[in-house]
Amino acid sequence: MGAKIKYTIFSKNADEAIDIKNKIIINTTNVEELEIDISINEAYVFY
Repeated sequence: MGAKIKYTIFSKNADEAIDIKNKIIINTTNVEELEIDISINEAYVFY
């Protein structure tokens, strides 16, 4: 079991945030260890 990896994404719109999130997931070998926080124009979404 590896360490938890946390990313915080700040974006202008939802499409940009989804693109960034997908790039992170594609390049990650163990998705279960990911935690991604997304902030869109001051709004907060937890993935």
